[in-house]
Amino acid sequence: MTTPGSAYDEVGSRTRQAWLRTGLGSIAVTLLVERGLLIVETPAWLRVLALVPGALLIVIAVARTLQLRHGESAALPFRLGLVILAGLLVLAVIGVSATLVTSPG
Repeated sequence: MTTPGSAYDEVGSRTRQAWLRTGLGSIAVTLLVERGLLIVETPAWLRVLALVPGALLIVIAVARTLQLRHGESAALPFRLGLVILAGLLVLAVIGVSATLVTSPG
């Protein structure tokens, strides 16, 4: 007897779902950083700058999701991995530095 739903367990679908989860996670983190920047009343240009890495990651996630085909999952190019890592680091630096600069004491 086969397990129901096992026909959908293939590498392309799993990778697509992983990219969708990554996109949703980046939206959540970006919104939390934006909320923090609003609370500490940072300049508007810094809040816009903090949106760029999150938007970049969403664009990459959507593009990778659209590229995937049934039964295959191409490896992530090294340079694209570096772009993603750099975007996440920029978002983290903006969030942390804004709270350190504006914190009392």
